[in-house]
Order: sequence, then C-alpha cells, then structure tokens
Amino acid sequence: MRDAIALTVLPLPARRLAFLAAALTGFVVLYAAARQFAGDMDMLGLSDEVVRTIAHFTVYGTLALLMAKALFNHYLLCWIITILLATGEEIHQLFVPFRFACPQDWMVNVAGISMFLVAAHLVDIHRRRRAGDGSLV
Repeated sequence: MRDAIALTVLPLPARRLAFLAAALTGFVVLYAAARQFAGDMDMLGLSDEVVRTIAHFTVYGTLALLMAKALFNHYLLCWIITILLATGEEIHQLFVPFRFACPQDWMVNVAGISMFLVAAHLVDIHRRRRAGDGSLV
C-alpha cells in the first residue's frame, strides 16, 4: 500500500516511466520464464491446462494495463504492441527446449489483453462522465 501511495506522488513523466518499466520487466520475465515452466503446473486441484489458461489471461491482461498507463491510455496502440509481444513470446517458445508455440495460448493472451483494455476504457469513460467531461473517447 505504501508503494502505491509513493507512486501517486511521482510527477507524471516519472509515473509513466514507472508503468513502462513495470510492463517491460513483466515481458522480460515472461520470456525468461519460458525455460522454467516446462513441467506440470497443477495447483489447488486445478489441471495444468486450467492453471496455464488463467495465468496467460491474467498476466497478459495486467501487462496490457501497465502498458496502457505508460502510453497515456492509448488503448489501440497498447493493444497492438502487447499482442505483438505476446506473438513474439509464443514464437520464442519454438526455440526453447521442451516448449512449443501454442495457438490456444496465443488466443487466451489476446482475450486477456482485449478484455482488460476494454474494461479499462469503459472505466475511463465512466470517470469522465462523472467528472462532467462528457467525452466518450
């Protein structure tokens, strides 16, 4: 909680850089982790496939939100960049021993990215309407 408060008192450019650094760090960790998570990931009684699906959806959605904050809420640009990075991560797995590119993972990534960004955009619209701005974009 204290870190979140500290982030809000940063000047706007520093805050944008912090969000960008967090997003890029997340993508680097994903690429590096491709080698580590080649085995079974059963957790909490859920199958490996369910755990991986939930992870792909939420991680890519969260990274998309961080990227959106870094890019001044330009959601379309963020969507394109994040999907390109997700595509690159799946292609990267072709070259990692015991891993493979999976179209289903990529589709879950795109779904997470899209749903998180649409939800964020709707929240922005709601906030603007409540503030009296009235703009929809």
